[in-house]
Amino acid sequence: MWGVPLKDAQDAPTVNIMIKFLRANEGNVKLAEEQLVKALEWRKKMNPLALAESAAFPSSKFKGLGYITTYRDPTTETNVVFTWNIYGSVKNVDLTFGNLEEFIKWRVALMELAIRELRLETATSVMDYNGEDPYQMIQVHDYQNVSFIRMNPNIRAASRETIEVFSTAYPELLKEKYFVNLPVVMGWVFTALKVFLSKNTIRKFHPITNGVNLAREFTTFGEEIPKTYGGKGDVLADSGWTVTLQDDKAPETKPEENGNASQAPEAEPASGNPAQTDATNGPAKDDAPKNDKPAVPTDTKTDAPADAPANTLADAPADSRPN
Repeated sequence: MWGVPLKDAQDAPTVNIMIKFLRANEGNVKLAEEQLVKALEWRKKMNPLALAESAAFPSSKFKGLGYITTYRDPTTETNVVFTWNIYGSVKNVDLTFGNLEEFIKWRVALMELAIRELRLETATSVMDYNGEDPYQMIQVHDYQNVSFIRMNPNIRAASRETIEVFSTAYPELLKEKYFVNLPVVMGWVFTALKVFLSKNTIRKFHPITNGVNLAREFTTFGEEIPKTYGGKGDVLADSGWTVTLQDDKAPETKPEENGNASQAPEAEPASGNPAQTDATNGPAKDDAPKNDKPAVPTDTKTDAPADAPANTLADAPADSRPN
């Protein structure tokens, strides 16, 4: 499971994973077992570790859409893992979201790379069931330059599938989820999430209307976050990494067919050459979309997730055994 071989009750990484499934089901052993079995079956079918390690995705569809970064928290002496979904980078909605299976595989590959940074397999002690979980990540969904007027059916289908997959296969991996540059009127995003997610998860969701206020949420390492989000760090294209991308030629589209970031995906439940790499040289860095247009000048925040659809708030070894 998530790259960790499941063993017995004496194995700390195994027990910590079991605790996550129990927490996701409010301590109900039967429900936790059922979810664990479903997740293992899904991993055997999807083989997400192989997607993260060896799959390559078209840059015309996914370049700039997702990143992973880590920041050192001096107070805890741990690395805080971030995943970023930059929806304003989508050039053609139908191209990116039209192939649902491919989109889910891309999102899963990004998630698996992020989970790797949590170092679950290195645990030497079992975490307190009622205590803090050190094996969780931060997710950021950026809606800068995205219009919410219309909802493309391909986006809706991708959003729903991602939420369902992540809520089942990736429980309790999300610490907090931030929706930045999100208009205040976009309450439907959270309404959609409530259908699939627990109250505990929803409490981790934080809408922020102005993206430059994001760094304020992280007082101990906020300066490391990219300048676009109020810090002093490099842009995501330089500071983050992503799944392996391969260069390809995007099909030509008429202006009216180019769904640019004119429509926004629903939020999920819970990354060489900066342009691309080939399928053999590992994760690539991309150009990050720039926040050219000012966001709404006020900041709105509500309590909310624990993990999520992942972006979104999205694995089994190549030998087909679930692990």
